[in-house]
Amino acid sequence: MSDPTPPRRPPRNRWRGNTFGERLVRSDAFYRLSASILRALMGTARRFGRERAERVALRLVHAIGPLTRENRMAAAAIAAAFPEWRAADPCKSQTEGRKNNRLA
Repeated sequence: MSDPTPPRRPPRNRWRGNTFGERLVRSDAFYRLSASILRALMGTARRFGRERAERVALRLVHAIGPLTRENRMAAAAIAAAFPEWRAADPCKSQTEGRKNNRLA
């Protein structure tokens, strides 16, 4: 009779939560920091008033939105589906969206 081989342990970093970034995001300090940042942003928005806070948030979303991965994937899918739009104006949908949202 031969002894069965013991099960192999995963690498050490797998036990601790993979990478440093993943462990950091799950830490209590990160939760507290993100909660305090959100509290400060909500307090600032309350002091600004509803319409001014809405304008600031809209401009922030329009500035950050094109940088997101989802937006790039959607733009690539639209460009593949409608190749004639690429020749006309590559930023057509973003330009139209800005005109409709009082940011023009």
